[in-house]
Amino acid sequence: MSEQKEILRTEHLTIKFGGLVANNDVNIHLNEGEILGLIGTNGAGKTTLFNMLAGALKPTSGKIYYRGQDITGKPADKICKMGIGRTYQVVQPFTSLTVEENVMVGCLNRHRNIERARKRADEILEELGLGKHIHTKGANLGLPQLKRMEIARALATEPDIILLDEVMAGLNPTECEEAMELVLNLRKKGYTIIMIEHIMKAVMNVSDRIYVLNQGVVIAEGTPQEVSTNQEVIDSYLGGAKKKC
Repeated sequence: MSEQKEILRTEHLTIKFGGLVANNDVNIHLNEGEILGLIGTNGAGKTTLFNMLAGALKPTSGKIYYRGQDITGKPADKICKMGIGRTYQVVQPFTSLTVEENVMVGCLNRHRNIERARKRADEILEELGLGKHIHTKGANLGLPQLKRMEIARALATEPDIILLDEVMAGLNPTECEEAMELVLNLRKKGYTIIMIEHIMKAVMNVSDRIYVLNQGVVIAEGTPQEVSTNQEVIDSYLGGAKKKC
């Protein structure tokens, strides 16, 4: 990317749950149009960080800035309307609703007219290869389709930034490859992305930069090549936890 404009930044972000410090003094930045990888062992604080960025959790201390504006502690609905959308690690569709209706719920964040929301939902589903599942109940989707519907619901809120939380978990190698292509296509469409992922092939091939969390602390940041050769990262994460797509 030729010119990098910062869109999101955290400063000394910390959150405590009683005596447990889940994130400690986390400083990250995200450039517009970038794909940023976030890796670390289970319990490293990755999803907790997402929850703070998306407004689901309020940090104990520190700041979050989106497009230069302090959004620290703002409620999730406000942050969503500002332009930060997210997926969830465990996909929980509205099982009694169709795929179209599931995505329409997200569209209503921007479009109060039901038919306009339906039209936008159908457009997103076609773009993600789910057009033939529009009238399928959420309960009847397989895992790959559920993961795509989760992304569709995030896109339906019309975000600038998408927080992708393990959207490739549980997929087979072919499905992983397709998901990697989808993430790259989202960037081509103008979205800025932070992705939590344990599948190293995906993270290393898709990310422009990577942050590594260990016990709530950022221990490394850099390009995939820089991170993969960092001895502290190898010792704490890559050495014993490599996962292949």
